[in-house]
Amino acid sequence: SEQSAAQPDIAGTYLIRNYITGDYLCYDADTHNIRVQNANTDACVMEILRVDDGDARYIRPVQSDGMVLNPASSAPAEGDSVNLYRLNDDGTQYWKFEGDSECITIRSCYNENLVLAQDGDSLHLEADNGRTEQCWVLTRYDGKIADESSAADPESSKASTEKTGRDKTETSTAPAGESSRSEDAPAQQQGNSGSSGSARPSRQQTADDSGKADTPAPSQQQQTPKEDPQPQHEDPKPAEVQSDYLFADYGGGCIITGLKNSMNHLEIPERIGDKTVLAIGDSAFAGNGGIESVSMPDSIESIGASAFEDCTSLSSVRFSQNLRTVGNYAFCNTGLYEIELPGSLREICEGAFYSNGFEQIKIPYGVETIGDYAFGQCDMLENVYIPVTVGHIGVNGFKCDPPTPHHVEYGGSSAEWNTKDYSRSAFELDWNDPDIYYNVAPEWAFT
Repeated sequence: SEQSAAQPDIAGTYLIRNYITGDYLCYDADTHNIRVQNANTDACVMEILRVDDGDARYIRPVQSDGMVLNPASSAPAEGDSVNLYRLNDDGTQYWKFEGDSECITIRSCYNENLVLAQDGDSLHLEADNGRTEQCWVLTRYDGKIADESSAADPESSKASTEKTGRDKTETSTAPAGESSRSEDAPAQQQGNSGSSGSARPSRQQTADDSGKADTPAPSQQQQTPKEDPQPQHEDPKPAEVQSDYLFADYGGGCIITGLKNSMNHLEIPERIGDKTVLAIGDSAFAGNGGIESVSMPDSIESIGASAFEDCTSLSSVRFSQNLRTVGNYAFCNTGLYEIELPGSLREICEGAFYSNGFEQIKIPYGVETIGDYAFGQCDMLENVYIPVTVGHIGVNGFKCDPPTPHHVEYGGSSAEWNTKDYSRSAFELDWNDPDIYYNVAPEWAFT
């Protein structure tokens, strides 16, 4: 399609929403990433910053502490996810705003054939096809999140008006879970008591509402006083459940959402009351610098996004032997230097072990997916073992900056390796003569 002229006047704070879906770009504080959602909040405020290079701009979520929109590749290509990363000047984070006021295209300055596009609740790069689903509406932010009448320029008020009707038909419930993380993980769907996506307040509110509806009619109140025990059928239950952990119902069990009291060594129980502990919720222990060790029961099947992020004293973890998913940035920036992952594990999500002190990592047989940056920025990491079951390794899966050369051992043949969906940026290797050993059995890794 024919490219339109750039809009040089666009700079400042805006709300940015998709022209077709009406969904907003939004900063997700739980994952420290960008997402797309159908409700506009303060987390949706984006700052568009001028770059010295003409029409180029950075896009920075105001709440992100300096992170900007960043294609997940050093050479942006079609299909690459777009996330957040610290600001640099290599040009990959430069964007150009083009088009008329009713439909603005956000184009990569690094590869001008590519534009920013919505992909469910996340973002990626697409080849420009000139269609309106690749367009965005910009509304100037004036400190009033509900006021969308002041657009990027006067003409854009028409687009804002057209979108208002569509927005009202969208549900106001924020999507559960996170960006490139597996949406099947129960811990992501639940959240924790401190996050805006938590299911706990809505359950409590429902209980409160139903309590009001159950108030006896006046005629019933005149009956025998033996009805007094009526409220007692629920009241004793909370008092009977003694636990050091905050939790919420999940299916036939429960999910851990936080900690009641300060503890250094967590021995997570297999049951709380009559409920089996099935998962650890999003951000359940995030930022708790006092936690030094964690032991999980074998009943736990998933660990939520950012569950232990920034637990900087955490140096020992005993994982559930039935664990299947480790969520986005679950153990980002902890004190871990070694881990033994269970054979039940199937998915290691984006940034799950980002910025830790590992010297070697042995991925267990059975793991199928390793997300972008899963072990990124582990600057002491030298040895990596990959079993044949791994079909996908994302961008910068094991890479750090500045780079540390990797020695990789693989459970299959070189021919099998070449059939896998492994990003070339996943490892720091000389691809003319890569340091990869093939046909290494798990028990012989690093010997």
